[in-house]
Amino acid sequence: MSRLSEYTNWWDTLWKKLGEFVATLAASGAIVWLALTLSDGAPVHYFGAKEATVTSSGQCHDGGGHTSPPASCHVSWRFADGTAGDGRIDAKPGEVPEGSTVHVAGDQGYASEGDLVLAALLFGIPVAMMLLWTLVLFPMAAVRDILRARRRSAVRFPG
Repeated sequence: MSRLSEYTNWWDTLWKKLGEFVATLAASGAIVWLALTLSDGAPVHYFGAKEATVTSSGQCHDGGGHTSPPASCHVSWRFADGTAGDGRIDAKPGEVPEGSTVHVAGDQGYASEGDLVLAALLFGIPVAMMLLWTLVLFPMAAVRDILRARRRSAVRFPG
C-alpha cells in the first residue's frame, strides 16, 4: 500500500464524519424547532413567565380526546405592576375563575406553575438530550474514529 493511499484512508474518514456531523446538526436543529413550535415555546416561556391575576374569563371550549385540541379559555389578566393583558390558557371551563393567579408569558397563560414546568420539561428534556448528543457525544465518537483510521493507516517500517 502506498503512502498516499494510506493518507487518503483517514482523510476520507474525516470527511465522512464531518458530513455525518453536519447531517446530525441539521436534524437536531429541525427537532429543536419542531419541539418549540409544538409546545408553543413553553421551554422559552418558563424563564420569562410572570404571575398575574385573572380579571375575566370567557370563550371556553371543552377539549379532550385524541383528535380535538385541549380545553382552553380566553382570559384577561392584570400584573402586579398594573399592566393588563389577555390570551389563551389551556384549562377546562371554570378551572381559572376571576381572581385566581396564573403564570403568563407573552399571550400564553398557564393555570399553575406546575403546568408551565410540565410543558417545559416534556419538550426541554428531549431537546437537551439531542443537543448533548449533537454537540458532545457525536464529535467525541467522530474524533475517536478518525484517530483509529489514522492509526491503522500509519506507515510501519520493518524492524
